[in-house]
Amino acid sequence: ISLVREPVARNIGSFFQNLSEYMPDWKERHRKGALDVDELQASFLANESIHIAADWWFDRQLKPVFGIDVFESAFPREAGYKIYTSAPRASLLLIRLEDLDGCAERAMHEFLGLERFALHNTNIGGEKDYADLYEAFKAKRLPDEYLEKVYGSRTARHFYGPEELERFARRWRQGE
Repeated sequence: ISLVREPVARNIGSFFQNLSEYMPDWKERHRKGALDVDELQASFLANESIHIAADWWFDRQLKPVFGIDVFESAFPREAGYKIYTSAPRASLLLIRLEDLDGCAERAMHEFLGLERFALHNTNIGGEKDYADLYEAFKAKRLPDEYLEKVYGSRTARHFYGPEELERFARRWRQGE
């Protein structure tokens, strides 16, 4: 079972989840008031590995291990999930995070035969020790060049339609 997430939100979440890797002294600097959102955004944009990870993960991690090529067939965006069963070594339930609340119960029933399934939210950025920086970062406008690159990626175009991608881009052009 795996998730796919709106690409820019995924990238920002990954950056903050691993913030100590990108800025080892961020906690001390933040406590002293010496870390601003402009510097965070510059570090975020400079770390290319964050921005390309989603576009290669399926090909480098999932496909060689399980024989599942998620790009081989269309993703049913209206359903919000897809079950891949023709793979030689495993089956996969892939859900768009944005659709999780509306389809998880149905998807889990179809994939695992569960009669009742309930979600419990954990690992929420707004509840972590970087919550104030995270919120300020999400409110800052992202460059158009960056948005075009991320939303033009194969992964973004496969899992999200043009209208969805434009709606996502508007959010980041205006700040959240």
